[in-house]
Amino acid sequence: QITEDDLPDAFTRTILTAATSKQNITRMSKTLEAKKVEFQTARQIAEAQANVTIQKAIGEQHRIMQNGKADAAIIEAYVEAELTAYGKIHKDLGLSGEELVNYIWYDTLGGGSVSADASSDKDFEMLVGVNPSAYISQS
Repeated sequence: QITEDDLPDAFTRTILTAATSKQNITRMSKTLEAKKVEFQTARQIAEAQANVTIQKAIGEQHRIMQNGKADAAIIEAYVEAELTAYGKIHKDLGLSGEELVNYIWYDTLGGGSVSADASSDKDFEMLVGVNPSAYISQS
């Protein structure tokens, strides 16, 4: 309608400038709202990722703790079994002090002890008092 009326040029330019300014203001308001939504969404995503990281760390902590407790239980079971076994050796064979320590030492070297694999058939020889650099041939 404005272009069909015969108005002074300055008035027409001012009206067109005002309309353009209003469009720019509307566009900027919509851009502002869109950016608010974009930033709010980005913040929510960051918070969710932070929670995922925290939960992952908590899970890793529990995994480490459970593995540690399991390892401790296994070690405790072996130690208790060896205490019982060597206590029986002490009682039944009458070994004590250095004799018992030597028995435990040679038992361990020979593949004995609680943790030894009883199902494996190992050919084992122990040479006492032999120079380690000496070569011994079995042929």
